[in-house]
Amino acid sequence: MITGDFPATALASARAAGISTTGGVVTGADLAKAADVPVEARIFARIMPGQKLALVQAFRQAGHVTAMTGDGINDAPALAAADIGIAMGRRGTDVAREAADLILLDDRFASIVRGIALGRRIFANLRRAMTYITAVHIPVAGWR
Repeated sequence: MITGDFPATALASARAAGISTTGGVVTGADLAKAADVPVEARIFARIMPGQKLALVQAFRQAGHVTAMTGDGINDAPALAAADIGIAMGRRGTDVAREAADLILLDDRFASIVRGIALGRRIFANLRRAMTYITAVHIPVAGWR
């Protein structure tokens, strides 16, 4: 979790979201002093826009799949660099919406969870349909 909020706020949000807080919080000041980006950390707070982009790039280089949410101009580079950038549609800026891959119309994080569940269901149904079509048509093609 990468946020511009204060460390205490970040910890409370992480706990509410079910993110492990045992590693503590890495702040933007800590990150500025570090030689390498600590990709093993879970919570980053008081992060500057350039640091957001550096973190997303470091996580991607480490082989992680990244998702970035944001609503401001300062989030746009990280939104564009993430595997999937998710912008807030109501309160988000035009720049953030254009940089993102997905725009939340209602600005609620619960919509992300519902969207992922729906997407997985659609994917499973498509897979079943393709399996059925293949199973039916290959024997028919071989019969002729």
